[in-house]
Amino acid sequence: MLDGTLTVRGERKETPTGEGEAILRRERVTGPFVRHVLLPASVDPAKVTATYQDGVLTIRVPKKTAAKPRATAIDVS
Repeated sequence: MLDGTLTVRGERKETPTGEGEAILRRERVTGPFVRHVLLPASVDPAKVTATYQDGVLTIRVPKKTAAKPRATAIDVS
């Protein structure tokens, strides 16, 4: 992550077909790709995590913990 922009790079590889099988229509393009996502300022960049399991990339981008308002007692005389 750089300057509030999350960059995801990857490559989709062609899946081999079995013997005697043919592909009639392919909906996904193969080859390298890059995606840039501009993140809001409320994101905590130190806590961004990514996991890849069973062909699914999951990116978790948690928000910063908001500062709690402080209560101050004021004595009025």
